[in-house]
Amino acid sequence: MRSGREPHHMHSDQPQITPELVAAHGLKPDEYERILNLIGRVPTFTELGIFSAMWNEHCSYKSSRIHLRRLPTKAPWVIQGPGENAGVIDIGDGLGADLVIDAAGVSAALKTAVEIVRPGGQITKVGWGPQPLNFSLDPLVQKAIHLQGSFSHTFENWEKIVPMLTARQINLGPIITQVATLDHWQDCFDGMYTGKYVKAVLCPN
Repeated sequence: MRSGREPHHMHSDQPQITPELVAAHGLKPDEYERILNLIGRVPTFTELGIFSAMWNEHCSYKSSRIHLRRLPTKAPWVIQGPGENAGVIDIGDGLGADLVIDAAGVSAALKTAVEIVRPGGQITKVGWGPQPLNFSLDPLVQKAIHLQGSFSHTFENWEKIVPMLTARQINLGPIITQVATLDHWQDCFDGMYTGKYVKAVLCPN
């Protein structure tokens, strides 16, 4: 595995990019070579994490794509074709999922959840999404669906996390990649949208 040119903005407190670290991120040697060719240098620890997240099986289906392409995308039994959400196929006999979790937050995800859950089934919504919804909620009544929300950011979580942050037991360097004053909010929002920043923190001027 070739090392490539070191990034000019490599921080001394970031770990060195080694074959072991690359493997720990679930990246193969040929995939790391593609990263070097794409950006023309050795990635930072944060950049390596981003590539790892975007190229993993959950996001890119890199291992199962060859099998997934054999599945139908347009047919009377295709409830949801591939695209923004995962594909869903009708298995017949009026059967559906007992539990559907909407973690995406977009209207299309909740609409699909309502369509595929079985009568009397449950939908748990954890994703935040735009309002208003662009579809009817009447199927909730027709199918007697149980819809519940789940808020992951609880006081119990913060009571555990804040002392860990104060004691510097959690390294936020790979997560907070930009700190700026309030008058630079537009750059921070644009940077997070485009992927330039992972998380940005705004401070008073």
